[in-house]
Amino acid sequence: MTNPTRWLFFTNHKDIGTLYFIFGAIAGVMGTCFSVLIHMELARPGDQILGGNHQLYNVLIMVHAFLMIFFMVMPAMIGGSGNWSVPILIALVEVGSGTGWMVYPPLSGITSHSGGAVDLAISSLHLSGVSSILGSINFITTIFNMRGPGMTMHRSPLFVWSILVTAFPLL
Repeated sequence: MTNPTRWLFFTNHKDIGTLYFIFGAIAGVMGTCFSVLIHMELARPGDQILGGNHQLYNVLIMVHAFLMIFFMVMPAMIGGSGNWSVPILIALVEVGSGTGWMVYPPLSGITSHSGGAVDLAISSLHLSGVSSILGSINFITTIFNMRGPGMTMHRSPLFVWSILVTAFPLL
């Protein structure tokens, strides 16, 4: 296969893990940029780069939190590390809305946001949640059903157990 086709049509766990790491790194750089903007605003008392726009400050906080938690930490730690390591360790044979970081309901209503920004932010969280659930199902079924010959659950490495224990609450 050619190189671009390789990254679109693959089943290799290492390639999947690499894509999770790349996605997490890109989201981490974007989240860091938002963190820099937040720190620039808080560097001195008073209004700095945002010119007193508190709504924009709420947007920066929320986007920074969403990027770092849901689009960097979770994909890189679970998706990247898990897809790279679990199949090897079990001896698998190769096969923009300003609502604050908690999406605070009074700031999420139609009176605060007349456009679709909050709806899109919540939709992105739902999509991220669905991918976490599907990833958890993938890890659980892989660990239970795809172990190599002689690899019992009692012989599985601690990392495999940690991924398995982490995957259940994500359901």
